[in-house]
Amino acid sequence: GGERLDYLSDLGRVTSQNLTPKYPIYSTTHNNMRKTKTLSIAVGLAIGASAQAANLIVYDFESETAGALADTASIANSGTSATSGVIAGTAGGTATIVTGAGPLGTTTNYLSLAPSDDASEGAAAPHIGTGGSIESLNIGGDKAYTFAAWVRYNNQTDDNMVFGGSNGNVLHLGSRGAAHWSGHWGDDINSGAAPSTEVGVWHHVAWTNTAGSNVQSIFVDGVLATSGGGGNAGSYTSNAVENLLVGTSRNKGSFNGDLDDVRVYDEVLSAAQIADLANTNPGGVDDADSDGMTDQWEIANLGAGAETDDGSGNPDYGPLGDPDADTSSNFEEFTRRTDPLDNDTDDDTIWDGYETDSKTWISATDT
Repeated sequence: GGERLDYLSDLGRVTSQNLTPKYPIYSTTHNNMRKTKTLSIAVGLAIGASAQAANLIVYDFESETAGALADTASIANSGTSATSGVIAGTAGGTATIVTGAGPLGTTTNYLSLAPSDDASEGAAAPHIGTGGSIESLNIGGDKAYTFAAWVRYNNQTDDNMVFGGSNGNVLHLGSRGAAHWSGHWGDDINSGAAPSTEVGVWHHVAWTNTAGSNVQSIFVDGVLATSGGGGNAGSYTSNAVENLLVGTSRNKGSFNGDLDDVRVYDEVLSAAQIADLANTNPGGVDDADSDGMTDQWEIANLGAGAETDDGSGNPDYGPLGDPDADTSSNFEEFTRRTDPLDNDTDDDTIWDGYETDSKTWISATDT
């Protein structure tokens, strides 16, 4: 591309001062000159004991070979849960990796699911098993989460659920008829027909839930479509042992259509972050070491060589690396647009990933 990298030596690391980002989500918003800060060991230990939010699941399908998938086929997950997805339910339809025009028109790999019967549901329909339960992923109806995917529906028949489960009263996120849908089984919201699901057209859809208030929101193409709910967790939380599935759910919930850049976070992304996802072409990202972080970001923020090292050579270059020892992994710094070589990006004397008292991440300028 047309990027110009002017490398500077800084604390023994090679960093980039000038990088014109190709994709909005990977833009840096601060000077790459690194600052050194000192925090007490006691504070560091206390912070390290707290839970970190994470981008648990990322299925971009770029590692898979085009063609029909059989049961037990593996789907690479570059998210922090580090558990590969597994194809299942193909006795009830087909699951196919397609190389073609994806979101925003660029040639890419995406997953096409076609159930034999649109009334099928749960494990009987073709889907991806994530290998994690609602409970283990910490994404119950009373927890903070963001689910997102590029979606192209083939029809508006019954439910077309992008995320769900197989048994019991389960999470169901996708569409019902022409409406975008967010469901906690007893506490559901939907967009109505404005906007509609629009058959045959790629749209980016994100579903969020706010812990405490349990307010659900649906974003379509980076814009808030609807928000609300009854303020309760819905009965699906009592079925937290259920495995999270992609491409199916209960109640005739089989998904019929195409999916790309499927993501699950155990935090609520900001409207700006969701808009970035919706404006980022999943087929136009360079990631030479397939670690979920773009080459451009790794070069600019970790130094030349990081883009070809998934952490197997230098752990500080990998998605789980933490070179600035602020308890935020490189992958978390990448998704949040904080600085992986600065343990306090916003200079508020609190390490990245935490805020006083709540110790929960808020934003790149409020950590």
